[in-house]
Amino acid sequence: MPIAKAARVSGWALLVGFLAVFTVFESAKYGLVTTAGAVVGLAIPEVAGRLSGRAPRTAAALRAWWRPTVLLVVAMVSPVGGTALFTAGLGWLTRITAERLRP
Repeated sequence: MPIAKAARVSGWALLVGFLAVFTVFESAKYGLVTTAGAVVGLAIPEVAGRLSGRAPRTAAALRAWWRPTVLLVVAMVSPVGGTALFTAGLGWLTRITAERLRP
């Protein structure tokens, strides 16, 4: 494996690990509602991929990194339900980042 590719894969792996630990930490810290949010966030790309068999652009759009990032920002300024939204965004971003590791 070339050094550049190994460095890229290592970087993505470190980011996935950080996001996964942060998601679990937030889920454990705030309880069942945030855990449900994390599970929903992790499932969004998978469910969208299966449901959009005729519309692959929809599945690809839900795998864009900026969408969960916007959700994270909205959750940080939201006065109600922010923790569940934040954890859902973390789970979604973790899933998208983990997909970058696939060959």
